[in-house]
Amino acid sequence: MALDPFFLAGFVVAALLAALLWAPRPPGLGWVGALLMAYPLGRALAYAAEVAPRVLANPVLQPVSAQALLLQVVHDLSFGLLLPLGGALLRWRHRATGRVHDARDAVAAARAALLPAGVGRGAAGRDAALDALALLGVTLLLLLLGLALGGVVPGLGMANESAVWANLTLPLLLALSLAAAVSEEFVYRGLLLRALERRVAGWAALLIQALAFGFIHSGYGNLAHVLGPLLFALLMGLVAQRVGLLACVAVHAGIDIAYLALAAPQLQPWSLALPGLLALAGLASLALTRGRAVRAVLARAPSRA
Repeated sequence: MALDPFFLAGFVVAALLAALLWAPRPPGLGWVGALLMAYPLGRALAYAAEVAPRVLANPVLQPVSAQALLLQVVHDLSFGLLLPLGGALLRWRHRATGRVHDARDAVAAARAALLPAGVGRGAAGRDAALDALALLGVTLLLLLLGLALGGVVPGLGMANESAVWANLTLPLLLALSLAAAVSEEFVYRGLLLRALERRVAGWAALLIQALAFGFIHSGYGNLAHVLGPLLFALLMGLVAQRVGLLACVAVHAGIDIAYLALAAPQLQPWSLALPGLLALAGLASLALTRGRAVRAVLARAPSRA
């Protein structure tokens, strides 16, 4: 089996990111934890640096097999969630005084890794779910607007992307959407945004994580795949800061479900029903909550001591 060419490059980039963003002192197990936290981002940036020069060439995209799509789910959950989460817990354990006394301490460390700095716990249970659905409804409307613009503005068309999802099934669609939402929100709006907020101004942290998120999507083939995720990452950064990371996961999963359904016409009638059902649920929640979550996103960011 050939070695993944981006394996070593990813660790090199991850080491630089770990030093810049987390810089554990003294060195030791904390460095190992920081490296594991940074690896998903480092590998994604190393891969994007290789494919980005072709982003304006509109290359012909090839179908991806069902087996490869399933492996992508496993990759997202292992390298995008379990690996960096283990690193975050390891780094927390290295910094903690004394030892972990019970499982509640480990759970507290995981929650600290998942929540960006300055984010409150937010409403619990039903209110949190309604807030996430309301934000999903608004974001779906923005997605439809973006797709409409893609047919009007030169260079923003999605080219032949539907070919990529020719072997997509409904279970794979749901699994891919959930795996990508959980892993990407944890890495980009959780670990990365939180680390950046400790070092630069809030607006700069939002912009840097959005640029990284847009850049790593350049492998899909054209400029729309960079600009769309960049704008989405700006929105999700605001949601993470002012509503919570779990809302980001819910919105991201819903958007991916709708987007992949529209890109896979072989799944009809589900390819038409899923986006419509999600949009209706989101807009109904928006009405029920009177725009509470939307107002929170648009409000001024809370001042930090």
